[in-house]
Amino acid sequence: MITLDAAVSGAALGLWMGCRHPLYPSEIITLYAQKWEPGGVDHKIDFYGTPENPGMDLVLRKLLSEYNVIEIAYDEFQLHSYVTRLKQESIVWCHSFPQGNERLVADSLFRDMIRERRFWHRGERDLQDHVQNADAKIDPEDRKVRIVKRAERLNVDLAVCAAMGCRELMRLNL
Repeated sequence: MITLDAAVSGAALGLWMGCRHPLYPSEIITLYAQKWEPGGVDHKIDFYGTPENPGMDLVLRKLLSEYNVIEIAYDEFQLHSYVTRLKQESIVWCHSFPQGNERLVADSLFRDMIRERRFWHRGERDLQDHVQNADAKIDPEDRKVRIVKRAERLNVDLAVCAAMGCRELMRLNL
């Protein structure tokens, strides 16, 4: 499972890959996590990068060639055009992750998995930073949470990616 979360500017682009733990199927393992910050003159993210400084596209294609990835879940708002090209190449099944109630369910599940020590990672610094940058905005009606930035200058994209990944891995029973 790979998840992607992005914005045009003012936020990072996040790519997270994970799977269920082989011995503890109710737990999730992070296999890979990377962020890309906006840069350049226009302060926008370069999806493609260069061979010396690979962008998300090169990294994603490398992961797809090395792992048996079942799905890419993504936030459609900023990634629709990019993922449409992937779909046309028939590389992998892509699923637009709903940002309404389903996102609240994902964010709440992720919080619970962290609290219950069912979310594993290998010390990926960017992932740790994005989780620590996150606050929980509580939905007063259902008591679900939504991951939000603790401060406007901080990024939480990898936390959002991990939340979407946990939800999809549990939903699909992968």
